[in-house]
Amino acid sequence: MAMPLAGVNPTTVDTVPEFALGTEADDPRAGASYAGNRIRYIKAGSNIALGDALIIKTDEATLEPWVQIPTSAVAQVVVGVAHVAIASGSYGWVTVRGRVPAANVGPSIAVGAKLGSSSSAGKLVALAQADTNFSSNNINAAIAQGAGVGLMALDSNDSNAAAIEVLIS
Repeated sequence: MAMPLAGVNPTTVDTVPEFALGTEADDPRAGASYAGNRIRYIKAGSNIALGDALIIKTDEATLEPWVQIPTSAVAQVVVGVAHVAIASGSYGWVTVRGRVPAANVGPSIAVGAKLGSSSSAGKLVALAQADTNFSSNNINAAIAQGAGVGLMALDSNDSNAAAIEVLIS
């Protein structure tokens, strides 16, 4: 069960930690875009841009898994999406469940598309069937969903790759 946490401002970026890393809370912002959202307090292992899809930085022995960086390759497990830019070494809140109003995505995303990581830093792309017999992308989407981080496009864009609203389930 989700719970509110006093003092949480999801758009604040801290240079020293104000909460324990990994702390989760209900997103306190009002409006339909944030109702029911869960946010997590993390440390940026590199510069994170607004809308970046994030992965765990696995070479952070003492702070792992709470140090996160933008995705950088296909088939990475996305653990959240940044709703504010966070400078490398700083601390902030990222969305781990619910609606993200402006996620960085590749071009030509259709409403309802399953999304996954790409080789472009922080960008999500639509998962497409690899061939008629086997789809590693569908397997990756199922693994992500099983891990509690399924990603789906709530909007569409065109060939200009504008940021879109996504759902993390």
